[in-house]
Amino acid sequence: VVDQQQFEMLPASLNSARAYRMLAMNDIPQTLYYAQQAVALAGDTAHHSRTQGLAIYGLAQFAAGNLKAADQTISDLIVYMQSIGRIADAVELVFIVADIRIMCGQLRGAYRLYQEAFQILADMGNPVLVGMEDLYRGVVDLYREWGDWQAAEDYLMAAEEFGAQAISRPDWVHRLNLTAARLKLSQGNLDAALHYADIAEQHYHRSPIPSLRTAAAIRARAWIQQGNLASARHWALEHDVTPDGNVTNLNEFDYLTLSRLLLARLRIGASDDMLQTLLNLLNRLKKSAESGGRNGSLIEIRMLQACTYASQGNISNAMSELNTALVLAEPEGYVRLFVDEGAQMRELLQKAKRENIVPDYTQRLLNAFD
Repeated sequence: VVDQQQFEMLPASLNSARAYRMLAMNDIPQTLYYAQQAVALAGDTAHHSRTQGLAIYGLAQFAAGNLKAADQTISDLIVYMQSIGRIADAVELVFIVADIRIMCGQLRGAYRLYQEAFQILADMGNPVLVGMEDLYRGVVDLYREWGDWQAAEDYLMAAEEFGAQAISRPDWVHRLNLTAARLKLSQGNLDAALHYADIAEQHYHRSPIPSLRTAAAIRARAWIQQGNLASARHWALEHDVTPDGNVTNLNEFDYLTLSRLLLARLRIGASDDMLQTLLNLLNRLKKSAESGGRNGSLIEIRMLQACTYASQGNISNAMSELNTALVLAEPEGYVRLFVDEGAQMRELLQKAKRENIVPDYTQRLLNAFD
C-alpha cells in the first residue's frame, strides 16, 4: 500500500465507478444504490469518491424525475465543495441545478444561482476555471426567454471564448450549439437555428448529465416554423415520437415538439381525429408535468392547449387555459414562450387584454410582439 487513504477509500471509489456506469446504462435504481453505497463507505472524508457519489446520486434523481430532491442533493454538494475550497468543481455543477429550476418554472431562482456563482468568481479575481463556460452558456437561455437579445448574444460569445479551456469535456460543444440553436430559433433566424442544431448533433457525446433536449427536436421545431411539416413528420417517425408514447421528464421536449407539429397540421385543416389526438396528448403531458412538479413545462402545455382550442373555435376553453398559463408565467417573467407562438397567440393575448386577464403582464407580452 503506497497511499493509505486511497486504499481505505477503494471500496467507496469502486461503488462510485459502478454508479457512474449504471447511470451511463440508464439503470437508475442501480445507480441510486451504488451511489448511496459510495457515500456511506466514504463517510465524512473529503475524498473524491464521496463527492462523485453525491454528484451521481443527484444526477440519478434528476434523470428519475425527482427534481426537488435532485436540486437539494446537488445544491448541498455545491455548498460543501465551496467549503473545502473546490471552487472549480462547485462551478461545474451550477448549470445542472439551474436547468432543474428552469424545468420547475423557477426562472428567477435559476438566475440568482448564476449570479451567485459569478459573484464568487469575481471575489476570487475572475480566474479562468474549467466549468465557468457553462455559467455563461446557461444564463443565455434565461436572457433568451426574457427577450434580452443583447445580453444573450454577449454571454453566448463569452461562453464560446471560455469554452476553449473545456477541451477535456467532449459534451461541451454539443451544449453550446444547442443553446445557440434555441436562441436563433427565438430570434426567427431559422436557417441559423438549423445550422447550429446540425453542429450540436455532430458533437453529441453521451454523459451522465441528463439530456433534456435533442438537436433533432430543435431542428424539427425550425422546420415547423418554416412550414416544412413533411420533414418534421419524418423526424417524429424516425425517432418513434408518437402521440401514444411514454412521456417522461427526459423526453418531454420531444413530445412538446410533436404537439407543435400536430397543431401546425391542425391549423391547415387536419381532421377532427387529429384534434382529439392532440388534445389527448396535451392532457397526458399536463398530467406528467403536474405530477413531476415541472411548472415550466406546464405553462407551455397550457399555452398549447389554448392554441389548440382556439384552432377548433372553442374560444371559451382557449381563454381558460391561457388565463392559467399567464398566472403561472407572470411571476417568472416568461416572454418568448408566448411571443414565439406567433399571430394566433397575439390574437389570444389581445382578447385577454380586453377581458382584463393579468392586464399588465398581457400588455408587456403584446409589446414584445412589436
